[in-house]
Amino acid sequence: MGIFDRAKRAISSNVNAMLDKAEDPRKLVELTLDEMKEQIARHKQEVITAVATEKQLRKQCDELKAQADKWEQRAVLAVKAGDDALAREALKQKSRINEELSATEKRREEQLALAYKMRDDLSAMEKRHVELSAKKGTIAAKAEIAKAGGGAEALGSTGGSNAFESFRAM
Repeated sequence: MGIFDRAKRAISSNVNAMLDKAEDPRKLVELTLDEMKEQIARHKQEVITAVATEKQLRKQCDELKAQADKWEQRAVLAVKAGDDALAREALKQKSRINEELSATEKRREEQLALAYKMRDDLSAMEKRHVELSAKKGTIAAKAEIAKAGGGAEALGSTGGSNAFESFRAM
């Protein structure tokens, strides 16, 4: 091993040690919870947008139904007036609008299902955030124990020298 490799390893080891000392498990847990809160806020906005889109589609469906009814009334009036060509044209328009209505209704149903799924996902995210907030002290304590060298490495060390401690000292 050359001198540059050894120097590189020594510098890397020292930098890693400084970073380990600088990390505070409690602050990391708080940071994670804050990030989760931000994600929940963004997801709430997305749910609101999805619900608004569904409402717009519902309004569009209502408008298309009203238009179809108008064309049907026009067809009836044309038949009463004895103008079969005009009645056929009105029925064609009604048929075209009904096709557009069924496509819009399908999109509305898909959007509604998406909004429900997003709402359920949001509820799960909020529930998870509450659970983690309640457990943040425990999580931070476990992280501190693991960082301090407790945990799995401490198992099996019966007095004398611990191989893991020796390895860390290297």
